[in-house]
Amino acid sequence: NTVLGSGAGYLMSSGNRNTVIGNGAVFAGTGIEDTTAVGRHALRDATGWYNTALGSAAGDNITTGGYNITIG
Repeated sequence: NTVLGSGAGYLMSSGNRNTVIGNGAVFAGTGIEDTTAVGRHALRDATGWYNTALGSAAGDNITTGGYNITIG
């Protein structure tokens, strides 16, 4: 995992091959795999695999599922 940013991946307790960049990105995400989140609060509460989020708060309400792409 690569995590950069204040609070990024803060509660991320498991997962592999993730890139998380941004303040609070994937803050409470658990069990994520192969996920990319770039932006403030991107995928903030995410679980699941193969998610991509680009932009401030992109996908911040996704809590389940995989193969999601959110931009904005």
